[in-house]
This record gives sequence, structure tokens and C-alpha cells, in this order.
Amino acid sequence: MIANYSKNLFLCLISLLSIGYYHGQISSIELISDRSYSINDPFSTYFIDEIGNTYIVNKDQIKKLNFQGKNIQQSAKKWQQVSAIKPVNALKIALFSESQQSLCFLDNTLTEYGQCLVLNELGYYNITAVETSKRPDLIWLYDEINSSLILFNYFRQIEVQRVDNLSGINSLVAPLSIHETNYGLWIFSGQDRVFLMDDYLNLLQTLYCPFENALPYEKGFFYVHKEVLSYYDVLTGGSTAINISTEGAVDEIYISGNQLFIRQGSKIKVFIIKHS
Repeated sequence: MIANYSKNLFLCLISLLSIGYYHGQISSIELISDRSYSINDPFSTYFIDEIGNTYIVNKDQIKKLNFQGKNIQQSAKKWQQVSAIKPVNALKIALFSESQQSLCFLDNTLTEYGQCLVLNELGYYNITAVETSKRPDLIWLYDEINSSLILFNYFRQIEVQRVDNLSGINSLVAPLSIHETNYGLWIFSGQDRVFLMDDYLNLLQTLYCPFENALPYEKGFFYVHKEVLSYYDVLTGGSTAINISTEGAVDEIYISGNQLFIRQGSKIKVFIIKHS
């Protein structure tokens, strides 16, 4: 059972840089328990797409599960050392391998879509994180050694935007995850820093907030800290959040539409996100 409660949040400190401070009513987020299911097969990589399908990598084979956790597809080809699976659209996903420095695309039947991109051949040797863009044919690449953030057109195979020395500018530290939404580009760095940038890579907000997992949703983000799942609204200044007890460690969180997926081991709990 998940309990909802509100309290003032003093652990998160926000710095508003290039936008004005926003005064308004703080968003109230409610999670309604919808369903749960278990993943029976062992897996090394796990992912939820934008329509609620689950993808797992098991012994170099990708399996696709429906919203109830039933196996509906598996790849004929073996994919070694998949580090991350990212959505491109409802009909296509991207596979990233950090060890092989490769980026491959699969259609909704888990069939290879075109040729894989070997990032080394394109001049990228230290990519540690990727994220698909809301704009067609674009993907974000993060070069950890050079602390560079690159917006790359994988169809034309050219750079669109690039910012170097982010570790010096914004104090980025590993581990790092990137997420692009309609509100901008979110970067979750280390386990206590959140950066929000616009489409031109101008820094809008910096937030210092401890977390173990974090994921943007609308004009804020969900984050897990000390087994508590919270929602933080950055536009209101972040003085109050809705906290949800998760009753145990949370391994991963995913958002698909208005659904929040919480993974604890092989158990997946699904909640409907409601504004109250």
C-alpha cells in the first residue's frame, strides 16, 4: 500500500538563472494504484516505452511485454551488451551499447531498422549516455571524458548543437541521465543536482536535491530519496512536494503517458498520475 502525505521540503534548493521566479499554486499530484505484475525472466536492462510496453534484455535477447507483463515479442537477433533502450516513436526504439559505442534502431516487431551507427567511426569515443529528442531524427549524446553534450542528427549523421566543458560550467558529475520534454532538457547529475536547459542549451534552472532515481514529468520531476517517492514542481519554487512512501528500495521509475511505473526488483507497480 502506498501512503500519500505532504510536507515542507527544505532539502531541495533552487537557483533561478535566466527566467523569473514563479509565484503560484503548487501542483497537487495524486497516484492511484492501477495494477502490478512481475517479470519472470532474469534481465540486465529494463525499459518502459511511451505506450506502456516493457522491454527487457535477457541473455542478449530483447523481449517485449505488454502492459500486463505478458511476453508478446522477442528479437530474432542477439544484441550484446545493451546499456540502454530509448524510445524514438511508437514504432521504433533505439539501442545504445556503451562498451561497443554503437547505436542501433529496431521497429515495433524488434527487427533491426537500417544499419547500426558505430559512434567511433563518427568521431565519438566516450559516449556514456544517450537520449532521444522530441524533434525528429535527433538524439542527445553525452561524452563523459570531454564533458560534451551533443545534439546529433542520426539520419543525416551530422551535429546540430554542441556544448563542451559542461563539468566546468555546470559541475556535472557521473552518473548522469538526460531527458527531453516539452519543458526543456533535463539533466540529472550525480545524486543531488538537477539542471533544466532550453532548446538552445541555455541554462534555465539549477536545483540541488538528493535523489537515487529521478525523472521529469510536466513542469517538475519525480524523484526517490531514502525510499520515498516525491514530486517536485520547479516553477513554483519547490517549497512543498507530495511524498509517497514506497515501502522499500526503488530500483527504477518510468513514466508512460499518465502512468508511473515503479520497479522494485522483478515487481512492477503501476499508478495513474492524477492532478487533484
